[in-house]
Amino acid sequence: MSVHQTSIPGVAGAPRSSHDNRHSPQTDRVVRLLGQLQELLDAGQTEQALQRIRTAESSSDPRLKNALGVCLLRKCEHEKAVTLFRALVLVPGGIMLRNDVPVCWKTNLATALLMSGRASGCVSVLNEIGTDPHPAIARLTAAISSWKKSLSLLQKLSWKLGLDPDRAVQLDFPPGDLN
Repeated sequence: MSVHQTSIPGVAGAPRSSHDNRHSPQTDRVVRLLGQLQELLDAGQTEQALQRIRTAESSSDPRLKNALGVCLLRKCEHEKAVTLFRALVLVPGGIMLRNDVPVCWKTNLATALLMSGRASGCVSVLNEIGTDPHPAIARLTAAISSWKKSLSLLQKLSWKLGLDPDRAVQLDFPPGDLN
């Protein structure tokens, strides 16, 4: 890891510095909170999960920012989710995905773009992620494939020309993942 890369403490697969202590009390608290948030989200209690994030001591932790974005997706606040995930996963001042963040954060950006009517942005993010086996990639790819089949001839032509048709993509799964 270069000196200029940042690390995300406690995130599996993310680069870390030699000063990172993965078993710090702060990290343990965040991991426990993420487990509680997952339970709330699984139970459809998005508002309660949102409240827990807002009152958490470590609400600036990037893992909790990701959880906040998932809550925004599930509350249909797609533009806010896009803004949050862009700040979380894009290189500062750029349009490329960071290499040091978990794939699920990137797929959450793709989901937010898709739900905000930017299917081409979603596809672009998925293409940049590549062949990672994260299940969200397969779910999003299937949703887009089904959506493309439902487009009218004119909408398909618009899509081929790089324009996002004015037709929402239907998801058959809850949007966003904590991990």
